[in-house]
Amino acid sequence: KEELLQDSLIQQIDGLKNINVLVTVTKDAALVFESEPGDSTRYNVKYLNSILRTKQNNFMKIHPALKRGLPVTTKFVIPINLQ
Repeated sequence: KEELLQDSLIQQIDGLKNINVLVTVTKDAALVFESEPGDSTRYNVKYLNSILRTKQNNFMKIHPALKRGLPVTTKFVIPINLQ
C-alpha cells in the first residue's frame, strides 16, 4: 500500500480509493499482479496494470502452493484501501 501511495502516477487518478489486485502465483513461482475487472470499469486497465507491474518487481519471492506434493498455480484477490 505504501509503495502504491508514493507512486506519482497513482496519485494522478482522481477518486481512486480502493483497488482489488488479482495475484497469481504460477507453479513456476512467477508472480503476476493485475487489477481486478471491477476496477477496470472506471479506470484504464492498462494504466493500472502497468503501475502494478512496476511494483511486482520489488516483491519478495513467493513459493507456489503444493497439491499432493506438486506445485500448482494459485490465484487470489487482495483488496487495497488507498485512503
